[in-house]
Amino acid sequence: MARKPVLVVLLRTMLAAAGAQTLAVPEPNDRSMPAGNLLPPVCRPATNAVVAGRVPPRPTVPVDWAGDVVIDTAYVNDFAVDWSLADGTMWLAEAPQYDSFVRIFRSEDHGLTWENVYDFYTNPAGAVRRLDLVLGEGDSSYVYVFFWHPAENGNVGVIRLKPDLSYWDSYGVSTGPDSITDFAVCRDYRSNYSLYCWAVVGTRGQTAPFLWSRDYGRTWTGTSWFNVLEPCLAPSAGPRVNLACVNADRTYVTAGFNYNYGDSTSWSYGIVNPDTSGHCYRPIIAAANTVPDSEATRWVFYTQDYYNIGDLDAMYSVRSHAWADTWQRGSVFRNTSAYDEGVGDAQHYKLLGNVYVNVSFSSLLRASGDPSDVDWTYAHADNPYVWATPAQVNDSGTLAAPPLVPSRLVYSPGAPASGSGVVYARAGASSLPEGLYFDAPWITNAVAEQRGQGRSGAAQAATVVRGVLKTEDRRQNTGYRAELLDASGRKVMDLQPGANDVGRLSPGVYFVRDAQAQAQAVRRLIILR
Repeated sequence: MARKPVLVVLLRTMLAAAGAQTLAVPEPNDRSMPAGNLLPPVCRPATNAVVAGRVPPRPTVPVDWAGDVVIDTAYVNDFAVDWSLADGTMWLAEAPQYDSFVRIFRSEDHGLTWENVYDFYTNPAGAVRRLDLVLGEGDSSYVYVFFWHPAENGNVGVIRLKPDLSYWDSYGVSTGPDSITDFAVCRDYRSNYSLYCWAVVGTRGQTAPFLWSRDYGRTWTGTSWFNVLEPCLAPSAGPRVNLACVNADRTYVTAGFNYNYGDSTSWSYGIVNPDTSGHCYRPIIAAANTVPDSEATRWVFYTQDYYNIGDLDAMYSVRSHAWADTWQRGSVFRNTSAYDEGVGDAQHYKLLGNVYVNVSFSSLLRASGDPSDVDWTYAHADNPYVWATPAQVNDSGTLAAPPLVPSRLVYSPGAPASGSGVVYARAGASSLPEGLYFDAPWITNAVAEQRGQGRSGAAQAATVVRGVLKTEDRRQNTGYRAELLDASGRKVMDLQPGANDVGRLSPGVYFVRDAQAQAQAVRRLIILR
């Protein structure tokens, strides 16, 4: 079967793709499993499709009134996030519902403000239904935005953007006449990392190419799976790439891993849901970031329709070295008769040795179809069934959108508090996902109130300092008073006119409150080592 990539992405120029041949795929059976066929490289740079791009003129978006930070207010098809372990920068890609542009946002102050730094669109232009984002660090640092392209009833492409916005290019990932309906991506943690993409062809998951790239997204090759829906990929501390999916009949949740960086002969997998009486949806796999990765605790979350009566419950299974690296299957994460529950995201912290997994989840009042809250919790690898008391993410009095657009977790190293933040969509007209919002343990009401005077305008840019903070010299004004606040709004020191030594303070986000200025003006400050 000939594959002629027509997809591609680009910003301010043109690219394209060349053809490749793929092997036949065996007929599906009743289990999700790899067919073992090795696929040749899928794509190369191309010149027969165009995507245009721009640096958007709009400024950063102000925070909202009660703690959540507004990222964008458009209706949303999909969004994805990732973050830098090196400097704490957070990245977000958004596919608006009524716009052909994909928007790329960046936050360099732990989520207090988000700047729309780049847009791009596909050719033919059209709304992007699905996207994902991976941040590559180490030998080659790129922001990778993977997206569903409308050409040929659905292809997968990727744009690569340098974090300093100095360079971009784009490539096809899974392209050709087959209709791609879904995909998942991740990277491993080597300095010369590989990228992975698991695509799904057709609404019944007839084939599911599992692809990898060893050259930072330029070419892709892999093996062919079949009978796969709603794939999920997640990295481990070592060579294992974790995966989860449901089969076409939605009776099984399959989870496992490739234990040699995607090698076609290195698979281990099995069914992790003990009860096949109800349909299963949206499996999510996450592993503790510990070594050896063969012994790392793994969680698989999934939504199950209780006896197919329309009562959706959040379930999970756990694999642990404590019980001989086997799966204990089918524990209840959240289930009530009045609400439909589902897990939005589950992620570990990228720093090697971190034993925690954070989880976001949501609920939907089934009787009225009204959306409800997004909540956040976490567990330790040594106690994988003990979950911290959940914290509500969305502000009181607001409603999160249904899990059609699930919440996403994003960490920010150097933030004033531990744990991940959460990006979620709020409910708009007819409960459609409208607007993206960010909240985190370090985004407190005290901080929101200090920033409240900026609600009607663009958020101020942060001042970055190392060691010494210089304030305006107002020594002629004997009543001059200024204070330095931490991210929780607590005063950490009084500031004097001129130079102030802040080198002893922990790196992070602070606020300078000028008590002399009108309305006690507050400006944002980032202290670095």
